Amino acid sequence: MSPYTAPLVPSPISTDLPPTLTFLSNPIASYFNAAPPYNNVTLGALLFTLPPRTPRLLLLQRAGGTDPNAFSDFWQIPSGSPRPSDPTMLHALARIIFEQTGLRLASVVTMSGTEIEPASRETGHAQRMRMLFMVEVAELGLLQLDNSPFEKDLLYGSQGLDINSVPVALNLGKHRQHVWSSEEDLKEFINSGLYPIEERAQYRMMLEAFGLHNQNLAYLLSLNQRSQTASSSHGFPI
Repeated sequence: MSPYTAPLVPSPISTDLPPTLTFLSNPIASYFNAAPPYNNVTLGALLFTLPPRTPRLLLLQRAGGTDPNAFSDFWQIPSGSPRPSDPTMLHALARIIFEQTGLRLASVVTMSGTEIEPASRETGHAQRMRMLFMVEVAELGLLQLDNSPFEKDLLYGSQGLDINSVPVALNLGKHRQHVWSSEEDLKEFINSGLYPIEERAQYRMMLEAFGLHNQNLAYLLSLNQRSQTASSSHGFPI
């Protein structure tokens, strides 16, 4: 098997940010020069399906391995850390999403949660800030009802694809498969007792994001329509 080669990463389709998120456009060096935990950040992306389908959240299953600290087989949202080569935190988020899913960041809707992980004496890990963002990606598009007489299912955009046909391209060195999780699926993860406390806390943050998603439906739809127009007229900037 040939080694994994990271593809060229598109820039964010829109660099317009809500007033509360303008810090994402700061030069990336400002984060690395900041005091802990702001110089040690993990970014997480919450990718939801849009109406009229019931909201589902994209989860990725970590690839198996022998490292007990790697949380093998656990389900997570696309997440990762910025690099010095990323121009801004917004570009870092776009890179993380694209490298882990092949999907292109269209816009950032809101920050949906933060968590500070304390430093660990056992492992020597430094204090870390985890930030979760609700985002829109170009490939999802608007979901609409099937107009056929049988009303078989909901369609994806104008291409007539169901949600499982969204072209999620995993880096198999990191993740083995993906699923579009319902709110009930997340509740089962939380209540299963199969995951360590720190993982269950993140699932609860994801669960809270379902409520936040429902509060932002009108804004999500307007962003999606705008990104569709921009991507079809100008293509995706690289």
